[in-house]
Amino acid sequence: MSARRGPSVEPMLQMHLADPSSMGAAGEAVRAIADSRGLPAVRSTRIEAVVEELVREAFEREAVAGSEEVVVEVAFDGGSLWVSVLDHRLPLDPLQVRHLSSNRLAALGFVDALNVGFQGGSGNVVHVEARLAGDLEGTHEPHESDLAHDTTQELIDSVIIRRMVPDDAPSLIRCLYRSYGYSYPDRDLYDVHAIRRLLATETMLSVVAVLPDGEVVGHLALVYEEPGDLSPESGRLVVDPRLRGHHFTERLNVLRAELAELTGMVGMWSKAVTNHPISQHLAVSYGATEVGLLIGSQPTEVVQVGQPNPEAGWRSLMLLYRPATAIAPRRCVLPAHLAPMLEELADRTGIPREVSTTSTDPVASRTSLRTHLHPEHGLAHLRTRTIGRDLRRRVVHELRGLAAVRPGAVHLDIPLADPGAAWAAGELEHLGFCWAGWIPELTGAGDVLRYQRVGDHLVDVDHIEVASEHGAAMRDFTLAEWHRVKRAKLTGA
Repeated sequence: MSARRGPSVEPMLQMHLADPSSMGAAGEAVRAIADSRGLPAVRSTRIEAVVEELVREAFEREAVAGSEEVVVEVAFDGGSLWVSVLDHRLPLDPLQVRHLSSNRLAALGFVDALNVGFQGGSGNVVHVEARLAGDLEGTHEPHESDLAHDTTQELIDSVIIRRMVPDDAPSLIRCLYRSYGYSYPDRDLYDVHAIRRLLATETMLSVVAVLPDGEVVGHLALVYEEPGDLSPESGRLVVDPRLRGHHFTERLNVLRAELAELTGMVGMWSKAVTNHPISQHLAVSYGATEVGLLIGSQPTEVVQVGQPNPEAGWRSLMLLYRPATAIAPRRCVLPAHLAPMLEELADRTGIPREVSTTSTDPVASRTSLRTHLHPEHGLAHLRTRTIGRDLRRRVVHELRGLAAVRPGAVHLDIPLADPGAAWAAGELEHLGFCWAGWIPELTGAGDVLRYQRVGDHLVDVDHIEVASEHGAAMRDFTLAEWHRVKRAKLTGA
């Protein structure tokens, strides 16, 4: 790999960093310059990740007599952004260079070119290039130090699948960086203390793939949205890019299913990406059914290394559900225009449901709900516990409070066992909410109808990949409902 700035290009910014706590500020400064020079958000995020890793690596090297600071320089030549990281610590040798995490990120396509080396009196010098044009995916030339070079059959055969323990947290975070850089939407998975807290409270039940030395190379979890929920979200899938294509997701799924049976959960739901259909195929193969579509609910900045990541707008997520045991019959109340879809989904999932379309005004005067804001996801989630006659006014109040953060989508759950559920759906459509999906047995009160209000961000509806004919029908139905509600809101119908 080579990246050399021409002598005529002078740095526009030079930062002298005194300690490792400065790496975040350095990364943010480089990202701001990248944004201002027209690099797409995905590229800016990636080069930020590489710069922070380079600074961290520099400070981890053994200090010698002389300056201990690390210097970061940034330049732009009209076609590429160039970043140099310099230090006068113990010289790097070729073996160390090969195993640097930053070198691995470069091998995965986070930047277009990277050169690391010891240059005599100049010390350890790293040059990085991120081009303004072109696609980072697949442009990196193979090099003997590339990550894939380390993937052998012996390495694959040595992987162990087991339940996650708290001591795995730091290694899971490193695996997450390799797979998503800094773009993964659940910020808790970047925080050692948060991960350990989730495991200790069993809010998150995780299984991991680990190498013999304890390095985490895969993760899959069951996560409860709220205490007391019956059906957790199945997800948080992370697989080290070195080991993709070797069926570790399937192996993680087997242990996760055993864990679900052991804990006695009734079922699990999941949100699968639609920029590619791989995770949908896996979910369907394990018995899940597409039960909805969350439109524009994933920020464009979320990047999966080695997968297509179109930048045409916020991406959608396919909502799926899989029963884990026999589920008892229930009565569900919902609007007449949604009844045929729910009846079809109940039949497909094998969940016995009596569907009623009777619209009944609420008995309660006041609505009870909880609001969860996830700014890192670009989402807000409202969980309705009791439907009251003040529902519309209460939701308007919550939306006004959320206006400052401009969420990409607001999701609102309507309890389908409540006699006022069909009435509530009609009230919410006046506020721009529409069908997002059905989640059976989410809480002790039963099923919910998840409604969505899509924000004013650019939404990509042209690259929604699906895994089945039913998935295509669910996509088309949900988009049609979204457009129907938008038209009604515009025309006042």
